[in-house]
Amino acid sequence: MKIQVYDSDGDFKGGLFKTKSFNAPNCRMWHAPPHPNYRESLIDIAGKGNPCYESSWFRLQVAAVPDISGPSDGSDDFDANSRAYRISASEAAAWLERHAFPIPADLKALLPRDRNGTAAPTATETSPSRPLPEGTAEVWEALNGQMLTAKEIAQKLRITEDAVRKRVARLREDGRTLDNRRGSGYFRPDAPPPNGVRGGAPT
Repeated sequence: MKIQVYDSDGDFKGGLFKTKSFNAPNCRMWHAPPHPNYRESLIDIAGKGNPCYESSWFRLQVAAVPDISGPSDGSDDFDANSRAYRISASEAAAWLERHAFPIPADLKALLPRDRNGTAAPTATETSPSRPLPEGTAEVWEALNGQMLTAKEIAQKLRITEDAVRKRVARLREDGRTLDNRRGSGYFRPDAPPPNGVRGGAPT
């Protein structure tokens, strides 16, 4: 099956992820707890037995209700409701820690290091009170229990939509997880809307 590949900020720049080629028998995979709308996994496409690299990490969200198209024999299926996200090594490490998985040694080797040569902590290694990147706290708090589009956040905070997207990008660079559903908005998986996530497939 093929699914579209998005950048971690939710932008689609082309590309398809082939689940037939990159799957558990061939690649390292970790699975998050079940979500009502999709199954989420982290995958390292470097292949089992091979060290990972910066661009070998993907976050997959396979929709509970797929939208399949393709030949009747199923040889080239495409699922419009599922998504693959291309993520950085730091984002992969943060995902593993958030779901209580140990970070593999080869992934640790890719993480940024401080002046003493120690791997810099990911967001989940630090205290919940760890300061957010400058200028991003309002966006982070606005999405506490809310699902909002960039336009809605901009109106709420009286800033531009471009400023919202830049702050979302900075939060993600810091290891914070913000998911996005095109046309429906951003939300925090650690503080989701009480009435559930609206919209169709994640983007």
